[in-house]
Amino acid sequence: MKILVVGAGGMIGAKLVQRLCEKGRIGSREISGIMRYDVVIAPPPPASNFQLKPMPGICRCPAKRRN
Repeated sequence: MKILVVGAGGMIGAKLVQRLCEKGRIGSREISGIMRYDVVIAPPPPASNFQLKPMPGICRCPAKRRN
């Protein structure tokens, strides 16, 4: 299973990624990769048996047009 963690650079997101790396699974499903998304580059996670990909960026809603 692949997982996207939005806010992975913050306190809760970083701790979530750390716990997922330690466990390596959610329930009975094995984790095959984690994408870490945030405006800042997330801190380095612990070693894991799957791919960890950082994705820095900003989520924005498109501006609404006013007439």
